This record gives sequence, C-alpha cells and structure tokens, in this order.
Amino acid sequence: MPRASSSAHARLLTPPCFGSLYRSTAFLQPLHIAALRGHSEAVAALLAAGLSPSARSSRGWTPLDEACAARSMDAARLLQRALLAELKAELKAKRAQLLHTMRSMPDYSLQLKWQLGSSLPGLSMLLRRYAPHDTYTIWKVG
Repeated sequence: MPRASSSAHARLLTPPCFGSLYRSTAFLQPLHIAALRGHSEAVAALLAAGLSPSARSSRGWTPLDEACAARSMDAARLLQRALLAELKAELKAKRAQLLHTMRSMPDYSLQLKWQLGSSLPGLSMLLRRYAPHDTYTIWKVG
C-alpha cells in the first residue's frame, strides 16, 4: 500500500468546515477522524487495512456515528457495509459455538407454564379465568 503524502495527512487533520462539529482529534482513532472529515477514500483504505468499524471513541461514538454527524453519505455507506459484514462474521462464529455446545449436551425435556395472577382476591379469579395462559414443552434430542 503506498504511503500517503504529508499534504494528505494535513488535509485529514485540518478542522472541518462544519464548525459546531469541530473538536480536538487527539483522542480519536484514524477511522473516526477520516469519517468525521468525510474522506471516503481514507475510510475505505483504513477498513481494508483491518481497522474495526465498531470501535468506539472516548465519547462512545462509532465511525458510522461520526460520518452521519458530518453528513458524509459515501463514508457512512462504506462503514455500514463493513459493520454488517463484521456482524455477520461474529454471528456465524457464535452460531458454530452454540451448535457445538448443544451437540455436547444430553437430551432433555423442559416444561414451562405461565399465567397471569394477582394478590387481589377478585382480580385473581378474573385473571385466571379470562387472561391468557399456556404451557410450553421444549425437547432437545440429538
């Protein structure tokens, strides 16, 4: 990957035109700064380099939050796609772990019964008669 010129670094770190959103970038990560400045090319390069789109800044914002605040649609689109890809990979890993755990568990049956009730004498009778109630049975086999 080619090294960025010093003028590119200077442009990335200069205050933006939207004055109310300007704040010190000393505590922000590079992806947050690129998103805040609306540099979609820098966002794409940083994502390709492996930076996490779900990282949070010191005030709890993600790079997607920064891009939306800066009204940078291109950077926001890139970050949203990267977040979705990261979420899918995370869910796939959790699903594999859950399936492994379920396969190692013994077979069982679980019965859940629920109903609405009250400590008031008249209301309790009405709830038992007219309120919904049910019993669920869950089996794990194999």
